[in-house]
Amino acid sequence: MARWEQIIRQELWFVREAPPSVRTGRLRSLFLFFQENKAIPTPPLNWTDLCSANGHVREHAVWKLNTTAPNGFLFTLAVRRLNDWVEQVRSAARAMIPVCAKYTMPRHIADALCSVLPTWSSWGRMDELAKKTITDLIAVEGVADELRNRIISSPTGPMVKILSQILRTPALDGDLEEIAQRAVQPAVRAKAYRTLLAGEATWVAGTRWEWVDIRYCEGRMEHVHESRSLSIARSLMTDMNTAARDRSATVRNVASEALVRKMNDPAFPVRALALRFSKDASASVARRGQFILEELEKRRLAVTRISFDKVNLESSFSMGDFVLSTPDGRHEFEFLYVGEPPHGDSYHSIRIDGAPFPGLAWGSPIYISSDSRYVAFSWMAKPIERETIVIDLTDRRYLLLPRYCLNVKILWPNIVDVSIPPYPVVYRIDEQEKWISFPESDA
Repeated sequence: MARWEQIIRQELWFVREAPPSVRTGRLRSLFLFFQENKAIPTPPLNWTDLCSANGHVREHAVWKLNTTAPNGFLFTLAVRRLNDWVEQVRSAARAMIPVCAKYTMPRHIADALCSVLPTWSSWGRMDELAKKTITDLIAVEGVADELRNRIISSPTGPMVKILSQILRTPALDGDLEEIAQRAVQPAVRAKAYRTLLAGEATWVAGTRWEWVDIRYCEGRMEHVHESRSLSIARSLMTDMNTAARDRSATVRNVASEALVRKMNDPAFPVRALALRFSKDASASVARRGQFILEELEKRRLAVTRISFDKVNLESSFSMGDFVLSTPDGRHEFEFLYVGEPPHGDSYHSIRIDGAPFPGLAWGSPIYISSDSRYVAFSWMAKPIERETIVIDLTDRRYLLLPRYCLNVKILWPNIVDVSIPPYPVVYRIDEQEKWISFPESDA
């Protein structure tokens, strides 16, 4: 577009200001092609004046934009005035472009956005109000649909950059699944899946100078990225499976990257997906699948196993991965290390008999009843609030005690808090308590 503006500016100079000797010489203006050797009056102000070399003329042309743009090219010229080198022209553009957009066809606005969005992050004279003026164009009725259709159907062009910049707004959040499955360009499908699997949209917001070696005045321009959370809730498992079946290795690469990030989530079927990726035709995808399988095997071998018996009904776990079996051998707890606060015990994800259990367990003592039915330990729904949980393994339910207890004994139906001897506190459990059910399996 900058080259087109230069050509139009040069042609306007030929028409209005070039001396007659130049007009009739070897250099010819396109505006004079059919008017040889005739006096050319100065034309009235029009859309081409948006490219004039005179700032006053450009400003005057912008203020007259309270009409429909005849095509996308001319509307693009108007939008580019938001980065004009004259402040008064930029101010006029911020005021008049929304007015012009009201009367302009959505496809012409989409033309302009497809032209400016791939490069507008490099516009150095734009301010936040000018950026908002452009992003508000996406919300004009019919424009989002035009953009979505072009992103899906275009076999060439910078559609990935356009989609990335459109995701500054939630206008296409609900269409990401369709874009991910139907877009012609594999890179566009990969971008849509990356956004869905990460749950957030990212885009290039601008550039900044980064020194490489200040001693020799060496440096380079680096992109500045911004992000936001998606406005929709998606099933990560569904999106992962769909991406893993995509015909393009580029998209499957994105899915395998996301699986690496989920590798430590016990509630996610990591092994099954890793097996699929390890057999992929793409070498990079297969390597990621094999890496995940190797890491899972290392974790399995590093797990510490603890078995209760009817005499020792208390144990503890901390700073690692643990598997605990009940005295009767019918139930198994998996506590996998997740992290730790700056000062305190580690906390762990929980699986009971292979099924994920809500919340996190604190690395601390764990207690079990002699009949292997009830288990108690420190628990939290979210970081970092300690509570004491009691789990009924037979009826697959749990409850929370009224206050946190560090050390307890299970003498059912009593839970005895012995944290502060010699004054134990007894909680009697009956069916009036608020029990919460939990699932038996991943299904």
